Amino acid sequence: MKIKVITLIFLALIQASLINAVGIVLGNVSNSISSIQGAGTQLTGWVNVSFDSKTDSIFEAVLGSSKVNLTLKQLLDNSSLKYTCEPADCRQIYTPSFEYTSKNINLGVGQDAELGFYFNGKIERVNEISFSITSNNQPSCKNPLAIDLVADSSYDFNINKHNPNQVYKHNPNQVCEFSQGCFDSSEQLAEASITKERYCERVFLNEAPALFLGAGIKRISNNVNITMSLFSDNLEQLPGASCPISSSSSGVYTDKQCLVNYQINKAGYYFVCVNDPGADNTGEANYVIRFETNSPCGFKRDASNGYTTDYDLFVRAAQYDTIGNIVVNTTMYNKMDFNKLEDYAMDYLLDRYNTDCSNGCIVPIRLHSELGNSFTIDKIKVSHDTVAVSGLVSQKINDVIKQDAKLQSNFVLLDLNFIKAPETAGDNKLVLKLDGSAFFEKDIKVGRIPIIKSLTPLLDSAGVDILFDLSVDSENEIAEYLWDFGDNTTEKTTEPEATHKYKIDAIYKIKVEARDENGFSASKEFNVTISKPSDAVARLIEQYKTFINKINQRSEWYILLVKDDYEIDNAERTITTIEKDIERKGNNSDFVAMLDTLKSLDIPVDIISSYKKSDYSLNRNKVSIENIVALTHEDYNIRDRERILNALEIWNKDNVKASISEEKFEAIFRDGRSDDIGKVFRLDINVKDAYLIIDGKEIKFKQDYEEADLRGAYGLRIRENQIVEFFADDDINIYLSPRLSRLTIAKEACNNNNICEEGEDADNCPSDCKSSKKWIWISILIVGMIVIAAFIPKAIRYIKSRQKPLFRNEFEKMNVISFIKESQAKGMEKKDIANKLKAMGWNSRQISFGFKNINGQRESSPFRRF
Repeated sequence: MKIKVITLIFLALIQASLINAVGIVLGNVSNSISSIQGAGTQLTGWVNVSFDSKTDSIFEAVLGSSKVNLTLKQLLDNSSLKYTCEPADCRQIYTPSFEYTSKNINLGVGQDAELGFYFNGKIERVNEISFSITSNNQPSCKNPLAIDLVADSSYDFNINKHNPNQVYKHNPNQVCEFSQGCFDSSEQLAEASITKERYCERVFLNEAPALFLGAGIKRISNNVNITMSLFSDNLEQLPGASCPISSSSSGVYTDKQCLVNYQINKAGYYFVCVNDPGADNTGEANYVIRFETNSPCGFKRDASNGYTTDYDLFVRAAQYDTIGNIVVNTTMYNKMDFNKLEDYAMDYLLDRYNTDCSNGCIVPIRLHSELGNSFTIDKIKVSHDTVAVSGLVSQKINDVIKQDAKLQSNFVLLDLNFIKAPETAGDNKLVLKLDGSAFFEKDIKVGRIPIIKSLTPLLDSAGVDILFDLSVDSENEIAEYLWDFGDNTTEKTTEPEATHKYKIDAIYKIKVEARDENGFSASKEFNVTISKPSDAVARLIEQYKTFINKINQRSEWYILLVKDDYEIDNAERTITTIEKDIERKGNNSDFVAMLDTLKSLDIPVDIISSYKKSDYSLNRNKVSIENIVALTHEDYNIRDRERILNALEIWNKDNVKASISEEKFEAIFRDGRSDDIGKVFRLDINVKDAYLIIDGKEIKFKQDYEEADLRGAYGLRIRENQIVEFFADDDINIYLSPRLSRLTIAKEACNNNNICEEGEDADNCPSDCKSSKKWIWISILIVGMIVIAAFIPKAIRYIKSRQKPLFRNEFEKMNVISFIKESQAKGMEKKDIANKLKAMGWNSRQISFGFKNINGQRESSPFRRF
């Protein structure tokens, strides 16, 4: 028993240590998460937790392929849950480390360094903060240094901004980024006279110490100055951001630019503009500028009519120059239109510490360089008054240790609706982690949930049996429907319908849940209006007539199609008949019958539309050359298909400018259903003598375009620029083509004329160009035969010689070998030994055998030479 108790205590301690490690505790009722979730839907349910961790602790939720990462503070803020921080403002805590009177700092590209000024005592006032920064950086397009006092991610000093003599010098001969907005010189250009009215172009600018504003202009009259200006994205003129340009060249377009000492501290959109403030009212102009209208982001005068034109305007960024030596103090700070630097530091001490620095406080600074740079901070002076002492001075700056604030919360119900279930059905595991340690896991089955679309009727009368019909989409069989009729009665059915009778006129909230055979369910609420039969009839007639009047007032050509689809004329006749019956003041049963007739009409109560516009581009994969030749009555070889498509792509790019406007219509019914009616397409085509093919079956044209029916497509002739409008039930594909004979089609490599011409070879034209591989093999065969012919006689002689014994007996062989060994022992050369043996009557083969026998070699063969 004692061992068991000790074991339980041990396990409890382990669990407690794990909880402390991740800084999170689960409540007694840990969660309400359903183990069945719909594919692609937001997770339903909550987890009961309390937190005790750093604000930047990483919360991670994983469910199959879905993953969410947030800091703990972001998680609680996004969920609007209560928590407390230490310190109260939840910001990072800085404590002092090493201190310096002079500090060298090396920053890489895009890196930060954090330092701090140390304060001690109960602070009454910060008298002075001043220090010097020295750097020998070279001119660059990157910002060499920005300073963030109090490290709140808001840079207070972009060093190269304020004093042009000491802080930055821009180099007018070297510029960095170039921004021209949407102007495209390769488009079809026209000219506009520069007058008093502004021409503007929207441009995106990154950080820069100064800017060159410019325009491509041509002088046609007087050589006078015209004005370049820079405006914010909301068209407010920026202070000091204007300058004059002029051109002495007459009749020639020249890029002219001028400098404005305006620094861009934050990347974003701006407008660069040009105008001639001295232009007279006679229409005479001194300069003209080029413009084009393809996908514009510019305008004339103002943007009230949207973007209409692109003008040849541009902005160039100047370089940041060397920093040299600068002094950061309140004088520099005041130039940025802020309060004194010392007051800013005092506000920080008040907010963070309530000015009580009895245990020491740090006012941090963060240095940032986009360039990558080396700095020296020295000549430091920090002065402050405390309650006890005035004029305390420090000449030091500190390294700092940064700690994240601590966050704590009581038990909170963390709603997990920010987690999305995977789109693919299957078994998954939900895992919640803090700083990499899992604190909650649950098996989740993901599947396709039913989709409840609509309920009918939503308007009916009291005292009668109402048959409610539910429309549901589901991949699986629906096992049951749960109905809550809103009058304290419920019902369960196995079909998507239920009959119910209401006793009192009112608006009831019906809630219906559909649950499939796998346990996946969906629910939806509907407001149902129940009234006297006569009131229900009157209300429904009013809804229908409002819609019918709305339809009848529209004059667009395609409205007739909508009226035909929903038999609007027949509905009008039915309503007129019922209104005459009402005048006879029928009884209650008559009104019930009228209501049934009205409900059977099932016409919409509203039509909504959405609009989009895009530029035409050819999709070669959807081009039917057969449809083209059916229109042009030409022939084509199917072997030429790819070359024709290549030529057609080039022709479309060079000759066609067209836009496609598409308006989609949707009918809305009184029961909440919606129905796609179709789309109205408007093609604005700028081309000469071409053929338009529209792929689509159910297409109705606005007018007679003399279109040809191509079985699943329509084709028509575009003789010159034309607008074509039509109605289609579904998406369509269009393409434009000239007669195929007008296309510049690359010639086929092989013309089968038995002559190997330029561009033909044995691979692409074997009928005209014989393969060189055949001659290569013939050459190899001939060389081989020559080699064999030269080799055979020698081989025969060798074989014959091998048939004779080399020595008559073993004694002769040993005699030669012994003579060679003895001669070698006396130091004789091989050549001398061989000569002596030859003089004694031994032949070359016998002598060679003797030497090789001594060296452990075999007799050579004539095959070795080959």
